Amino acid sequence: MAYQIKSIRYQNNSRKILLQNINGPCPLLATANALLLRGVITLSSECIRNGVCSTDDVVTMLANRALLRYNTSDNNSSNKKDSPNKSNHEYHLNEVLSILPSLQHGMDVNPKFTSDLLHSNNCVEYTKNLSAFDILGVTLVHGWLLDPIHDVEACSIIGTKSYNELIELVILGNELRNDDVPDKLEKEMQVKIDEREKLLMSMSSFHQLTYHGLEQLHKHVGDDALHVFFRNNHFATLTKHDGGLYLLVTDLGYANTPEIVWEKLDSIDGNTEYVNEYFERPSPRTELIPASGPTIDPALLLAQRSQTETDYQLAMAISRGDTSASSSHNNTDDEEGKLIEAAKELSLRTYHGETDATVTVTENSNTNDAQQEKGNSQMESDHQIALAYQRQEEQLDHESEQLARQLQELDRQELQLQQQRNRTRRQGGAPAPARRQRAEETKSGCIIS
Repeated sequence: MAYQIKSIRYQNNSRKILLQNINGPCPLLATANALLLRGVITLSSECIRNGVCSTDDVVTMLANRALLRYNTSDNNSSNKKDSPNKSNHEYHLNEVLSILPSLQHGMDVNPKFTSDLLHSNNCVEYTKNLSAFDILGVTLVHGWLLDPIHDVEACSIIGTKSYNELIELVILGNELRNDDVPDKLEKEMQVKIDEREKLLMSMSSFHQLTYHGLEQLHKHVGDDALHVFFRNNHFATLTKHDGGLYLLVTDLGYANTPEIVWEKLDSIDGNTEYVNEYFERPSPRTELIPASGPTIDPALLLAQRSQTETDYQLAMAISRGDTSASSSHNNTDDEEGKLIEAAKELSLRTYHGETDATVTVTENSNTNDAQQEKGNSQMESDHQIALAYQRQEEQLDHESEQLARQLQELDRQELQLQQQRNRTRRQGGAPAPARRQRAEETKSGCIIS
């Protein structure tokens, strides 16, 4: 998968963020963007030059971040060798490094619905995938919360149960409903399960976000802090600025729209507005014109990056005066040039009557001295071949000119002959023998039939 890079400003600093257009916002993208905006990780110069990075680039960047945090925390411990948590930390680190590539496809999150769990960073059920957020230093939050004041009954029924636990109760209730259960206690259990099912169905209509959840997010998220926000199985980078909550816009469709950077999170139905990098409403455009910038698909940009990077490294080597890099890069071009020169030499020799003419293409030498000597001899040979080729061209031009002159002379002579015949016909009329025969016939008075 390829991610296009967009340049923005955040807290008066230039930052790079990643955009995506496939599978929706994923936890890998949201986590990387949160850390990029903090400035604790940076994209490689190769990615920035080409405006695109791959999943491997992002995973490598996050893995380096995890290793750095692990080593830092390990060095800060007073008794590193005897620490009982050292082996446990190493195990979690290896586990996180192994699951990072899978985060591009999403993550199973099992949320809980009470407010106090949000403030204790325990608003979701802990799994090994969530350990990635801990090691990378990013907090996962959501706003799918029940109001303990207005939803007293719901809070008493659900308690600290997670979404998956409630689903299991609903399945159990369906099974009991299909069976004849005479026992009174089990019927009472069925009533409670039905209540949980109704609550779960009603909560599903909250768009996985409630106004109480928004209120708690305002209290929990600090100013200019960056978190990963979970909603509707999607993940986004969340921040708070001047008391307002904002989600980072990472849709590829806004890659060339610099005035769209953040989306305001102030409603549960998605009816929000977009703001620029300064968290201000952008001015409307004076005219509808396409946004400037490339519209190439990120996958195609990634495919072109290898050749672009090779050309860049060659240019840098040449600017440093490293001719060996240039000669190595141009080996194929040199071989092609020698073949062309050999073909020209063979053509010239064949033209001059050498029916058994042959040429030899020299091999590349591995030493600079041999290359220099062959280069000099090759230059002399090329000079001689060029002179011969020039003489051949001049000879052909001369012969063509002579032939044209001969044809022109023949045309002139033919024209003169034709003009002479025409003058003869106009002056004498019929030929002399024919005139004498007509005169004799007139004198005798005979008519020859």
